[in-house]
Amino acid sequence: MQIAGKRDILSALDEELPENATLKDALDYIYYLYSIEQAIDEADAHPEQMVPHEEIVRKIEQWIE
Repeated sequence: MQIAGKRDILSALDEELPENATLKDALDYIYYLYSIEQAIDEADAHPEQMVPHEEIVRKIEQWIE
């Protein structure tokens, strides 16, 4: 989910946080969304550094064995 503005942020908070969420919960969730957006932007800027999904699955399967 790309967060475009204040309405998107408020909507995401309303959908994802329980009614008894604290201000810290909201700030943590906003930072979580921000981190995801930063990672997506970084991946878009440097696609040559991305690891294919199949390779990640193969590595995880090796760890499990």
